[in-house]
Amino acid sequence: DDVIFVDPAGAYILVTAQSAADEYPDVLRVDLATGRHAIVENSRVGIWDWFADSHGTVRAGVDYSNDRVTFYYRAAAGQPLRRIDSRRYPQDGSVVDMVRFVGDTDHGVVVTNAVTGRFGVYDYDFATDTRGNAIFEHPTADVTSIMTGEDGHVEGVTFEDERRHDQWLDPALQHIQAALDRALPNKVNMVLDRSRDGNRLLVWSSAADDPGSFYVYDRAANRMGPFAAPYEALDGHSFAAVRPVRFHGRDGTDIPGYLTLPPGRDERNLPLILMPHGGPFARDSWDFDPWVQFLASRGYAVLQVNFRGSTGYGRAYVERGYGQFGSGMIDDLEDGVDWLAQQGIADPHRVCIMGASYGGYAALWAPIRHPDRYRCAIAFAGVTDVRAILRYDSRLFSAPRYSRRWRRMIEGEERTDLSLISPLQQAARLTVPVLIAHGEQDRVVPVSQSRNLVRALERAGAHPESVFYAQEQHGFTKAQDSVDFLRRVEAFLARHDPAGPAAAGAGGAPAH
Repeated sequence: DDVIFVDPAGAYILVTAQSAADEYPDVLRVDLATGRHAIVENSRVGIWDWFADSHGTVRAGVDYSNDRVTFYYRAAAGQPLRRIDSRRYPQDGSVVDMVRFVGDTDHGVVVTNAVTGRFGVYDYDFATDTRGNAIFEHPTADVTSIMTGEDGHVEGVTFEDERRHDQWLDPALQHIQAALDRALPNKVNMVLDRSRDGNRLLVWSSAADDPGSFYVYDRAANRMGPFAAPYEALDGHSFAAVRPVRFHGRDGTDIPGYLTLPPGRDERNLPLILMPHGGPFARDSWDFDPWVQFLASRGYAVLQVNFRGSTGYGRAYVERGYGQFGSGMIDDLEDGVDWLAQQGIADPHRVCIMGASYGGYAALWAPIRHPDRYRCAIAFAGVTDVRAILRYDSRLFSAPRYSRRWRRMIEGEERTDLSLISPLQQAARLTVPVLIAHGEQDRVVPVSQSRNLVRALERAGAHPESVFYAQEQHGFTKAQDSVDFLRRVEAFLARHDPAGPAAAGAGGAPAH
């Protein structure tokens, strides 16, 4: 569910809502005092995204069906939606990602990658279906969000290269951001909200080595004080620094990522955890990551790679990942390990791989491709049968972007035998020690994906470690389960890739 409008007086919100995953969303008006709601825009086949203007009128919707992205618009409340743009996807590859209206006029802005191949912000006249001048474009990064005033005018944008940046277009807000960054250096400082008079600002400050805190900034008094610390139990603890890195893949592709080094250890010949992100069409960011910090505290270096297909770097980089689900993406991960080994930072004979969702798939598939590279693998909620997950997605979600489009992104333009890139069908080749974990309530990657692999490995004579969490979904929501999993990870790594100094003659992946 997404909130698409907040009443300035605080009386109600508009939210898109589905009663089931396979249904298109309605737009509901929710009374914030009583919790009662009413439908203000009925669902429409194909439309997954709705947009409201700054007066709370639903003005636009985006339809994903029949391999097309179609944009619908209404000029005023009570008028019918009319189609103003339609294009094939992903062959064309350009989409409208966000829409904002200025008041109740026909003017506003769109965030689209149709101009430069990267998401930028542009003036738009909806009455004439005309895109105007660029408000903001970044030379290498996508715009990920926009900040608007109550009337809908754009006040700032967010983009992310090595870290998140809030770029304000309003000079007064530029001054405030600069003051925040001076007061809280080496952090990502985000203005989340403002009082009605604009004097008091709610600020969130965090970093890759800081789980974050809320502050309130008083503009008139030029004073800022703490408001809330969601992670008070971590106060007083120091965390490992996370540095952005870049290296070249084997085909010359420039690949970004993040390297976390264990505190108190020399940066030489460190045991390494390779941690691919989920998605795979997503990205890692310069954010606080509990898994990364836990592993670093146990003596491991951690490498996170934004392999080809990762988002945030423009359409061309995403499209480099099409058809590379089990090949080019994995190559990029392993090229990162080789780069660290060449720098002398990582010991190439002490590498384990750990990830969740697609990262869990990669953690299982990479050691099948190159078992001599890895001492062990850890997968949470990992995909193990690619064909089965595509069938599951096509049944669960009615939008074609989760079936035909998704299949093309995974397979590329030519159909391939998906069993050849599926850990389940290649289980006999998975010979390194593995730890497999999954939430039994997972509706994104069903738990059967992991259970079936455990059985296949056992039939092949292996002895995988596995744990299934009865109340978890596609991630941890209960602290006791999260702690249990990390304790299992710690013990598993201590057996198969201990973080102590390298033993004389150590090398290669150990046998079962």
